[in-house]
Amino acid sequence: MSLPSAEVAADFRDALQDLKFNSRPEISNLTIIAKENTEHAQAISRELENHIRTTRPEWKLPALYVLDSIVKNVGTPYTVYLGRNLYNTFVNTYTLVDNPTRKALEGLLRTWKQPVPESMDTRPVFPVDITRAIDNMLLKYKTVIAQQQQNQPRAPGPFPGQDPRASQSPFPPGTTWNDVELTKDSIKKSRPDLIGMLYEARPNQCSTCGRRFPAGDEGKVMKRRHLDWHFKVKDPNLVKQAIHRSWYIGEKEWIEYREQDEAKPPPETNGNAAAAAAKANQPRWVRIPLDPELVNAPCPICQEKFTPSRLDDEFVWMDTIQVGPKYFHASCYEEAYGNARSTPVSVLGKRGADEGASTPSKKMQV
Repeated sequence: MSLPSAEVAADFRDALQDLKFNSRPEISNLTIIAKENTEHAQAISRELENHIRTTRPEWKLPALYVLDSIVKNVGTPYTVYLGRNLYNTFVNTYTLVDNPTRKALEGLLRTWKQPVPESMDTRPVFPVDITRAIDNMLLKYKTVIAQQQQNQPRAPGPFPGQDPRASQSPFPPGTTWNDVELTKDSIKKSRPDLIGMLYEARPNQCSTCGRRFPAGDEGKVMKRRHLDWHFKVKDPNLVKQAIHRSWYIGEKEWIEYREQDEAKPPPETNGNAAAAAAKANQPRWVRIPLDPELVNAPCPICQEKFTPSRLDDEFVWMDTIQVGPKYFHASCYEEAYGNARSTPVSVLGKRGADEGASTPSKKMQV
C-alpha cells in the first residue's frame, strides 16, 4: 500500500470508528470520501471489510449500510473489490447479530440482486454467483436452526396449581451454559446466542473506559456517578495528548482484578480512629435528589427549604443529611435529636460540628 493510499485508508478508518448507528449524514460522508478517492478503492475496501469483521455485533449493520451506499452510488471499482469477500463478510455478520438485524441484512441482499434504482444499467448490484452463494448459505443455516429447535427437549408444563412462571427457563431456547465445556473442541464451537447474553446483562456502557452498567434506574444512577468521577479525575494537560488503552490486561492482573466503584469512597476500616477523624472533618452535604417532590420538600424540623449550592461542578445541598427517605438540615437534626438516634445515612460523607465552634441554630416550629 502506497503512502497516499495508507493516509486515505487511515482517514476512512477513523471516520468509520465514529459510526455507531444508522446515521444518514455519516454514511453519506463516508460515501463521498470513497467517491472522491476511487484511485484508492482497494485500500478503502480493505478497511471497510476489516471494520465490519472486527467491530461489535450491534455496530456491524451501519457499516454494511456504508458498503451498500458505496456500491450503489459509486459502483466500479468498489463492486469488484468488495464483491471478492462479500460472502465471508455477509455470512460472518449474519451469524453474530440478532434476529431484527438479520431481517435487515436479508433486505439488503434482496436489493443486491436487482439493478441500482434509477440507473440505466440493468445488471444487478453484485454478480448473480455471489448472491446465489449467500442465498444457499442462508437456506442451509435456517434448516440447521429449525432442526436444532425440533430436537431441543421441551420443558415440562407446570403442575396443577403451580405458577407457570416457575417453569420458564431464564435463557432462550438453544442456550445452555452446561454445553460449554473447558475443552479445545467445545471452546472452538461457535455459540452466537451466548455472545448476546454477555451484553444483555449490562447494556449501558461508558464511552470513556468501556465499563458496563445494568439497565434500569439504578444502573443509570451508577453510570451518571461514574461519568462524574471521570470528569473529576480528568487531567486538563492530557486533553491534547493521545491516550491509548490496552485491549487486554496481564494474566496476573486479570486474576486478581476486583471490580470497584471509583465514584464511591473506600470503605472505612473498623477501629481506624484516624480515618474516622478525617471523615468527621469533611463537610456535610448531599447531592440534590432527582425526585421533584423531594427537591421541593422543606426540612421537617425547621420547615425551611434547602439552598442549592455548586460543589465540584455539581449541585448539592450543604449542611444537609439524609435519614431514611427524608432530608434534614444537619444542625437542625443535631439540635433536635443529638446522639439519641443512630447515625443518619448520608451521601459521600458528613461532618460533625466542631467541638466548641458556634453553630447557627434553627428554632423548631411547634
